Amino acid sequence: ISKRWETLAHEHLIDRKRLPTIDLRISAKGHWTAISIRFPEKYRNFFGVMEYQEFSPIANDHIEVLVQNEIIGNRIKLSKNGTRIVNRCSGFAKLEVAGLELHECQMEMAFIDDLMKDLKVGEIVLNDLRSFNNDAQAAVLDVLRAHTLQRLVIIPRNVNTIIPDILHFGACAEFFAEASLAVDEVDLTVKDTITEDWSLDDIRNYWEQIRTKLEGSEMSVGLILNRLDEESVNVRITSERNDAPENSEEQS
Repeated sequence: ISKRWETLAHEHLIDRKRLPTIDLRISAKGHWTAISIRFPEKYRNFFGVMEYQEFSPIANDHIEVLVQNEIIGNRIKLSKNGTRIVNRCSGFAKLEVAGLELHECQMEMAFIDDLMKDLKVGEIVLNDLRSFNNDAQAAVLDVLRAHTLQRLVIIPRNVNTIIPDILHFGACAEFFAEASLAVDEVDLTVKDTITEDWSLDDIRNYWEQIRTKLEGSEMSVGLILNRLDEESVNVRITSERNDAPENSEEQS
């Protein structure tokens, strides 16, 4: 390779805006934390993952690669191969945390904080959330206030894991208000269940009360109900800063 092309390639890697984005997922696997990275399959050679044995095709021509990690001095460190992938991306389209007790996962939250210091993040997704008490909310707010991102998505394990916490309207409204100051949009999605004593109208009225209590002068809160089947309703509450860019999605 000529010196000129070597210089151009080096400059291309330095200008991270030109590099592809990736998705990174942190999840609980028994007593250890699994970390996987997703990106379009066409970038396999670029990210140098041809030698990986543990990768699998996923939707939309993407692949998922399980990367090794270890604990050094109470810090999670990626393997050399995982670090190479992160170093060759322009940022994270999505950082997902799945199935963790956030307020008990200082190492995982510190790991996310470290990742976000040098790279842009589109959205953070808290998936399969087991609880959302005051300590968990504080851990999330610490990350949001320290970095810049567009969207926070909260998906509890089920409605029963979020209801005890969201019923404390004052604390929950304060979290939504604080989070909306740090990101453009906060999205809470739960699945509620229709029973003989809990009709679709009951569900709509109940979550409308929550939407009203969460709304403040600095943010607009929307409610979207989507019936999945005869027994299940997907409930989505979105909180958006009033000065944030307009969202083209229709809300009802």
